[in-house]
Amino acid sequence: MIKEAEADSKIVAIHAAMGGGTGLNYFQKRFPDRCFDVGIAEQHAVTFAAGLAAEGLKPFCAIYSSFLQRGYDQVVHDVDLQKLPVRFAMDRAGLVGADGPTHCGAFDITFMACLPNMIVMAPSDEAELMNMVATAAAIDDRPSCFRFPRGNGIGADLPLNNKGTPLEVISILCMALISRLKVCPVSNTCQWSTPAHTVTLNHFYFSKLLRVSTCLCVSIISVIRVCVRAS
Repeated sequence: MIKEAEADSKIVAIHAAMGGGTGLNYFQKRFPDRCFDVGIAEQHAVTFAAGLAAEGLKPFCAIYSSFLQRGYDQVVHDVDLQKLPVRFAMDRAGLVGADGPTHCGAFDITFMACLPNMIVMAPSDEAELMNMVATAAAIDDRPSCFRFPRGNGIGADLPLNNKGTPLEVISILCMALISRLKVCPVSNTCQWSTPAHTVTLNHFYFSKLLRVSTCLCVSIISVIRVCVRAS
């Protein structure tokens, strides 16, 4: 985010009393006038980000995945329905170990992917995460989000100068069902897949379940057939 903000003065960051946890303390040291701590008030953080986006800024709202549940009403009404380009950085996605069950980000893909205008991204390593930060910065016509787990990366080669490259946004059909069939896990679960599947999984960054404009109903049997053929 620091690299993106160095190239774009409109990028600002927001967190809810979690500067150290989300890593935005480094952003605040670099850009003290462009980082906002709203306290433990996730609802306000989301609506504040919406207001900044409406005025032409590029807000990144960094909130723990499970904490964003508190501000979900604002995500729906203040951001998504208005197609405001707020970028949600959802920390603590997935299992969180010692942080405990209250911090376990188990639901973010589901509650964000069901929104009609939201772009949902899930990286498999830290290099892809950098590319998704760049992608979110480039999206200016709708909201977007990317999730990342607690802890260190896996040691992937990082982009040059620690600055990512925007990805092509695509729609992925039946991502969740494929994941349950153990054919195509999403996000960092790629690292737990068998080597034979790894190459297939690398490009499944986006987890929108249905493209509503082209498909309103898909039978489970048809989805399973697609999954099997994809494998």
